[in-house]
Amino acid sequence: TNELPQKLAIPPHSKSLEARRVELIGEIEAVQWEDFDTAYGASESVPLDLKLLMFGDQKQSLAATHRLWCGLCHQHAHMSSAAEPALAFLLLALRESDDLIKIEVLDILVGFVICQQPEIEFSQRVLCAIVERRQEIEDLKSSQHEEVAGFANSVCEALDETQAAEQDGESDS
Repeated sequence: TNELPQKLAIPPHSKSLEARRVELIGEIEAVQWEDFDTAYGASESVPLDLKLLMFGDQKQSLAATHRLWCGLCHQHAHMSSAAEPALAFLLLALRESDDLIKIEVLDILVGFVICQQPEIEFSQRVLCAIVERRQEIEDLKSSQHEEVAGFANSVCEALDETQAAEQDGESDS
């Protein structure tokens, strides 16, 4: 079920994220989420899903990644403005989570890269932030987990295609 739980399940899936829980919840809550949108409109569900992603058990975290995928990069067809403030938390979860969650977060990142629109400023900032972390994603291409490696490769390929398209656009002008 994709219903939002009323409380976090125990034990959390990531001990390293749990150790920073108070700090990270403060950072999530400091974002003015009402200034951003998702594919479904207002972004009020994003902070809870980020908390579930980082501090829930594996089942809650996986359900949260699905909702984030739907709302932030809807079917890899549209990137929502809430992607920008959510990205730092997604990248942290990517670094600190197990392979099943890494796969889902990498899929969201693929969507962000595919859906980037050069004429939209937040989209460009999201792309630049992913490019800045490319080495971390490149490192995941050598993961023992085939799907982690495959999705990391997909992110890098999408980045390469985006950069090639940008260069083609510059040479056409």
